[in-house]
Amino acid sequence: MAWGHTGSPTRLRKARQALSARKLMVIVFWDAQGILLIECMTRGTTINSEVYCRTLKKLKRAIQNKRRGLLSSGVVLLHDNTRTHTAVRTGEVLLKFKWDVFQHPPYIPDLAPSDFHLFTAMKKWLGGQHFADDEELKNAVTHWLKSQAAAFYAEVIDEEDCEVCLDILKDLEEIDEEANLFGVKFVKVKEPTAGVQWGVHSVPTLAYFRKGVPAFYEGSLSDPEGVLDWLTSQDMIELRNEIEEVSRKMLDKLLQENDFITIFFCEHNFSHPLSMVN
Repeated sequence: MAWGHTGSPTRLRKARQALSARKLMVIVFWDAQGILLIECMTRGTTINSEVYCRTLKKLKRAIQNKRRGLLSSGVVLLHDNTRTHTAVRTGEVLLKFKWDVFQHPPYIPDLAPSDFHLFTAMKKWLGGQHFADDEELKNAVTHWLKSQAAAFYAEVIDEEDCEVCLDILKDLEEIDEEANLFGVKFVKVKEPTAGVQWGVHSVPTLAYFRKGVPAFYEGSLSDPEGVLDWLTSQDMIELRNEIEEVSRKMLDKLLQENDFITIFFCEHNFSHPLSMVN
């Protein structure tokens, strides 16, 4: 933008911004029930691991006060992979708290709910507003965050489906029927913490449970035929010191793949334990 008046020189001077845009940093922790902790940082504060660890300690106290029983039942923290979050000091604090960290793969919006849901809505609300000072801004932001209904926070955690997961599910549905013939059943679990006890800290993940023990697929989940080959491979059906029961389809495959195999034919309801070497 430029301005001038009668008698001004031909070369006009550009308007100079008197005051550069100022930003206030806010750290927010929340869950499906609402806000857990809001911490407005002093202007000029650098968020390093030391500062972040102090904030985590405040978060622990907030959880203790606002979510009774959660600390004992287990906390799963979702934050991105910035250097502050992955620092050794941060890891030591989280280990001391016995909190699990839900891994944050890049480029998956569903695992960045603060960026793509919370802060997007806040940005729209802030648009066009002016505040006299930092204190007025802090109060306004804090009030807005706390005034949002629980449904606002729950919708992105409880209802939204991961687009990547949906695409993979469509691929897996192509082999669901055939896998069932081999005695392999597919189920899906959307609860983020459901797999933590088995070491599942990122999604999407495919696990095949044999007698309660999971085996994790390391190939491409977008390759349904590769998944089926893995699920029906001998490595997957073999259990140590135990004779596996197989379906007719799996039996046919085993006979095709093995020149020598011992088969024990028994009654339908037979469940007596055996010790045999195949």
